[in-house]
Amino acid sequence: MNLLQCRPLQVASSTVAKELPESLAPGQILLENRGPLIGRSRVEPVGRIIYVVPERYSTLGIQDRYAVARLVGRLTHLPLKAGSGSLLLAGPGRWGTRSPELGVPVSFAEINAVGVLCEIVAMRQDLTPDVSMGTHFLSDLVESDILYLAVFPSHADNRLDFDSFVHRELTPLAFETPDAALDGVVHVYDSENVQIFADTIRQRAVCYRGLPKS
Repeated sequence: MNLLQCRPLQVASSTVAKELPESLAPGQILLENRGPLIGRSRVEPVGRIIYVVPERYSTLGIQDRYAVARLVGRLTHLPLKAGSGSLLLAGPGRWGTRSPELGVPVSFAEINAVGVLCEIVAMRQDLTPDVSMGTHFLSDLVESDILYLAVFPSHADNRLDFDSFVHRELTPLAFETPDAALDGVVHVYDSENVQIFADTIRQRAVCYRGLPKS
């Protein structure tokens, strides 16, 4: 056994004030994670979602992948409506990687305004990237109170439903892409009535929309 990395992890609080509603319908759940989950437990609204589509990202050349990283950096710093909630950023593979074939090569300064950072363990059929577990900038994530989670679409207890749920229920935020090759790669949505529930003790996170049905 070889120890690759060892860093101190300090979390201000790991308590959740309320339980996850048990009566959520499957159609209300945007994503669900059963670990890994790193950061402070929380229940809070999500005001905007930025989603890099794994299947589309995987078809890009190296230069276009760097262009996606720069675009994400600009989008994460667009102002949010006051009181609307935090920003959720989701994309394939490792955020902050130096190898664009394994994820999106952003710097931390480009995503430091994010409240929830999600790595999707999917790229294409012949490539399933390893997640970083936030190790590229773990201390920065902790100090900035950013919640890190990974979603494994192939696992039965994980769920990712951006393609159908988001397009149906959320309103796209208009923005211009500098390169037509990036059309459809990055989706941005201003969300209403979306919540993130994260319990790092139980290693479970659920992002859902709307009130639970009685």
